[in-house]
Amino acid sequence: MAASERPNIPRAKREGLDLDLAAVCAAGPASLSADDHYRLKTYGVCPQRQDDRFMVRLRVAGGTLDHAQSSAIASAAHDFAGGWVHLTTRQNVELHSVALKDAPALYARLEAAGVVGRSSCGHTIRNVLACPEAATSAEEPFDVSVDARWLSSQLVARSRELNVALPNRLNISLGGCTQCGIEALTNDIGLVACVEEGEPGYQLWAGGSLGTAPRLSLMLRPFLPRADLWPAVWSIIEWFLTEGDVEQVSKGRLKFLVEARGESAFRAAFTKRFAAMRVENALVPPPVAVVPADDLVRTLAQASALGWRHTIRPERRAGYASVTVRVPLGDLRADDLVALSDMAPDGRIVLTRDQNVLVPSVPVGEVSRIVGELGARDLGPEGALGAADVRACPGLSFCSLAITGSQPVAMAIERAMNMRQDLPRDVVVSVSGCPNSCTKQQVADIGLSGTKVKVNGVVGLGYQLWLGADLPGGLVAEPVLRLTEDEVPAAVIATTELWVALRRPGETPGSTFRRTGLDVVADALEVRLREFGFGERPLLDDALVGAA
Repeated sequence: MAASERPNIPRAKREGLDLDLAAVCAAGPASLSADDHYRLKTYGVCPQRQDDRFMVRLRVAGGTLDHAQSSAIASAAHDFAGGWVHLTTRQNVELHSVALKDAPALYARLEAAGVVGRSSCGHTIRNVLACPEAATSAEEPFDVSVDARWLSSQLVARSRELNVALPNRLNISLGGCTQCGIEALTNDIGLVACVEEGEPGYQLWAGGSLGTAPRLSLMLRPFLPRADLWPAVWSIIEWFLTEGDVEQVSKGRLKFLVEARGESAFRAAFTKRFAAMRVENALVPPPVAVVPADDLVRTLAQASALGWRHTIRPERRAGYASVTVRVPLGDLRADDLVALSDMAPDGRIVLTRDQNVLVPSVPVGEVSRIVGELGARDLGPEGALGAADVRACPGLSFCSLAITGSQPVAMAIERAMNMRQDLPRDVVVSVSGCPNSCTKQQVADIGLSGTKVKVNGVVGLGYQLWLGADLPGGLVAEPVLRLTEDEVPAAVIATTELWVALRRPGETPGSTFRRTGLDVVADALEVRLREFGFGERPLLDDALVGAA
């Protein structure tokens, strides 16, 4: 396939996406047509910037891995991917630089452990997210990971029929705690756990996503009984299949269809189909128990010797804690993945939405020992979930869509923040190597998306700075400034300084900057960057960005 050739996705769908994976992979990359490259994506095998190497993305429903699965992924990483795994913000695992000929053997090893790559990329129903603290959180109404795994298995089983008909991808998120519940606003289908008169169920949201045209979801039902989970989800999928246009790839997302048809038409169509589906439904999720009211005083009083922190959190069962392990830039050695599973009391670990790993159900008396063992591996809770724990996509290192090298920039930000111990740690920084939203820069406190900028007539690589995210207030961030790559660390420092100077008690960066005025903040940042020694601001060349 020529480097400039792109797949004709509608044509590939019409002709069929099924592949003899073993035969196609044995024939090698040179034999692949552009459409075959797309077909492989629906199997989770995606092209990298290196023509002879591929990224394999694996679904981890709800982010939960048992010991056998962690071991199988680590074994595959050792044999086929240089001994490393990459964790994404959608609770997936990626193996980079895999030779195409090795993909069938890799999958055979993983499928035996219940790990699949089908429908992890392309116009598919992607991995189903769940709250990382599901089954342990002190605030969840019930364990949503049960439904995440069940939904994922039902949808993957239908992937052959769905993947040729879906106009574009669909993302589904289930939230149990408050923090994960807000994710419903930025997904095509969002489910937020709640209980009504003792019955477990969900708030149902739909039509949201980020990307180059972010849109927040609308609520379809304030309460959906769990028994109606499948009719509700399938009613939305069926409307998307029926009303969407497979030929219009660039406008294929559900959010564009809702905008085109109108919210009232979408609600009416959902209500009609949902009523019929409830009668026909024979698919009921596995039972879950509503979480009883716990004695929080007793739970909170039984802390570890290290005390409670943002990364060492009390579970609802007294005497137990969840430990968040920082994984720098989401890149983890395969041996460390197995070691984390070995440390977990029941072998179960959870991949978080921040590219980290959560070790649940640790007896409080064992927390100090586990933190010590993590430290011996240069891992641990220290620095996780803060400004020195930057979310970053692979960028130019591997991704064929990337414009900029997001990981070196993210590391430069982390170094800059670590040198400023006077600044607060509770700032979420996301760096994406293109305008897409793999690290969700539009909902971060400080978001950066890779683009091309023109400075003094010379085109170079740079970033858009996104500020003003306030999801509880229904607002995503807006691009406020263009930066060259070398300006990014100083801009993050200056932005954090402004927040410290302007914030009121309890305010997030987005709330502070919205109150102050994004234009005022942008102008102040320009002045501050000049004081740091940088010159005039670069202008964004829209034609270049559109072509990238």
